Amino acid sequence: MTDAVPAVIEASDLKTHFTVGGGIFSALAGVPPRIVRALDGVDIAIREREIVGLVGESGCGKSTLGMTLVRMHEPTGGKIRHAGRDITGIGGAELKAYRARAQIIFQDPYSSLNPRLTVAQIVAEPLEIHRIGTKDLRREKVARALSHVRMPFAEYADRHPSDLSGGQRQRVAIARALVLEPAFIVADEPVSMLDVSIQAGVLELLDELSRKLGLAVLYISHDIATVGYICDRVAVMYLGRIVEQGPVQRVLRNPIHPYTQRLMAAIPNVDPAAKRERVELEGDVPTPLAVPKGCRFAARCPHAEAVCRESEPDLEMHGPGQSARCHFASRFAKD
Repeated sequence: MTDAVPAVIEASDLKTHFTVGGGIFSALAGVPPRIVRALDGVDIAIREREIVGLVGESGCGKSTLGMTLVRMHEPTGGKIRHAGRDITGIGGAELKAYRARAQIIFQDPYSSLNPRLTVAQIVAEPLEIHRIGTKDLRREKVARALSHVRMPFAEYADRHPSDLSGGQRQRVAIARALVLEPAFIVADEPVSMLDVSIQAGVLELLDELSRKLGLAVLYISHDIATVGYICDRVAVMYLGRIVEQGPVQRVLRNPIHPYTQRLMAAIPNVDPAAKRERVELEGDVPTPLAVPKGCRFAARCPHAEAVCRESEPDLEMHGPGQSARCHFASRFAKD
């Protein structure tokens, strides 16, 4: 995948802030509302047939980025472009049309499916919302979407979610996202609620669908190990910012940012003879209500110096396609 291929979805300096408090009683008491800076300037681009992994600890802004890209959250600043068109401020019929092109797969297949509907009804629901096709055409599209996830229509159409395993439920959720023939899909930790034995099958399915249908996929995960399984590129997020990104194998083999290095060191090694230094992150992620001055990782970084606490570094290139947000990235970068 090269930069010459146009991006299906692209964000530039994207910000999503939320207001906490600010009600009438706070106003009467003279207490100003507080701002949660969930996303605080993110640049990302995803191309056709490309899966980009987004990793980081809970609360770093991963899901907020996914929901902002599909316009479930309204951005506070920056730009979102779909196929080169600015869709940041669109509304009404334009926004509804965009949402048909940008779908999301949620984490929990047990709560994201209506237990009262059959599989066929669940998958057909987006077609009804967007008023697409006749009854026969909708049936045809539902059957096609189910075939994409290897669930034959004749066998599964009349079943309810309670009749399915967790993996089958998530496949139904994927089929529901596919039925509108989108160009972009956010997969928000789609395997974290599934048994380890079936996680690989769902990941392989997402990889196959991306290549076969030309989908651009943002794969969100807290587990950097699964990202290496299907992703083309990876972006590491910390406290509302991307701190490192690049080709997945290059980043996983040679992580530059100290935070990425700590995430990699936390991956269990199945070789009992292998020796690996135990690395622990001290402290908790700072609150997005009070983002610290300077580098956001400085308070937990073993390499931090005075400049790190005073000045926030830029996201700069330090190898073929690999960039990191660290004052001392050159110390860790390898050609």
